[in-house]
Amino acid sequence: MRLLKIVEKELYKLKERDSTIDNEMICEFIITCKQRKYNYSELIDDIENARELNINTYVKHMNEYNDSKPFKDIVMEIKIDNDCCYKIIFSYETDYMGYCHCEKRMKGYNLKYGCCGYSCDWCRPYMDVVKIKTFKRSKYNGTQHDMWDEVELESKKDKVQKITAEINRLNEELRKIGGID
Repeated sequence: MRLLKIVEKELYKLKERDSTIDNEMICEFIITCKQRKYNYSELIDDIENARELNINTYVKHMNEYNDSKPFKDIVMEIKIDNDCCYKIIFSYETDYMGYCHCEKRMKGYNLKYGCCGYSCDWCRPYMDVVKIKTFKRSKYNGTQHDMWDEVELESKKDKVQKITAEINRLNEELRKIGGID
């Protein structure tokens, strides 16, 4: 499936540019994408039928998770045929299941993670997919000089509106104190 190949390729390319992104994070996001791929049939269809794809992947910001181990939200923008754009946001949410009291002698205990991984707090990877569709592009009809003239006119109208409102407010205040009949 093309979506999974794109996600994998783009995440590993991003890792080459940003050394704070590790393989475990990438694997967690790829696994989440594979597991939930049927939730994104519209995105998958649009990618499969696209004539042109432009992809931009970047780090959005830094958060904290898993005992203050830093991670970054990753955003992948997929622009399709200059018609629409999908934003895929890979991140984590904390699943509060209970403080970890796991011990080595417990079933399923993993030495690497120091936990059994069944009923403890953890940061669950997720992906949000947002579709941005361009309905119609409307350009200003006129020259740059025409625009300057219209901006000037709008600015004057705005100033007149503000002055008129201030005059009305002051007249009302005068009426209240008895200065105008």
